[in-house]
Amino acid sequence: VFAPLSFSKDTLTRNIQENHPILRMFQLQQEVSRKAIALNELDGKPSFGVGMDYIMINGRSDANPINNGRDILQLKASVKIPLYREKYTAKQAEENLKIEALDNKRADVLSLFRSTIEKAFSDHQAAQLKMDLYEKQIQITQAAINILESEYSSKGDNFDDLLRLEKELIDYDLKILKAIVQSHIAKSSIERFIIQ
Repeated sequence: VFAPLSFSKDTLTRNIQENHPILRMFQLQQEVSRKAIALNELDGKPSFGVGMDYIMINGRSDANPINNGRDILQLKASVKIPLYREKYTAKQAEENLKIEALDNKRADVLSLFRSTIEKAFSDHQAAQLKMDLYEKQIQITQAAINILESEYSSKGDNFDDLLRLEKELIDYDLKILKAIVQSHIAKSSIERFIIQ
C-alpha cells in the first residue's frame, strides 16, 4: 500500500525550528553565553563591601590593663575598583563570538534538516506520480491485451505482440512496487523529524 503523508512540509519545518532538541541546545548554549556576558559586566564594575570582625579575648592574669578580657568588635569597609579592563573586554568578546558561532551552527543544521525534508517530500511526490503513471499504463496495456486476445482467439494472429504486452504488464507491476517502496522510504525519512 502506498504510504500516505499526514503532515505538511511547512508545519513540520516550523515544528523542527521551534522544538528540535539539537536546535534547542544551540539556543540554550547562547543563553548561557548571554548570562556570562551579564555576569562579566557586573564583575567589571566597582564593588563595595561592609563587614564586621568579632574577636574574643581571654583576660590576662599577669597584668591588669584597662578592659582586660573584653572582646573586640571591629567594623571594616572595602572598595574594589577594577583597573585592568582588558580581561572583561576579552571575556565579552569571547562570549559574543560563541553566540555568533552557535547562530551559524544552528543555521547550518536547520538548513540540513530543511534540505533533507525537501528531498523526502520530493521523493514521495515522485513516487506518487510514478504510481499514477504506471496504473494508467496498466489500464492501457490491459485494454490492448484484451483486443489482441480476441484477435488471437478468432484469427490466431499477433501471439508475439500478446506476449510482449503481458511482459510489459508485469514490468509495470514491478515499477508500482518500487514506487510504493520509495513512498515508504520517503515517509520514514520525514518521520525522523516528527517531534512529539
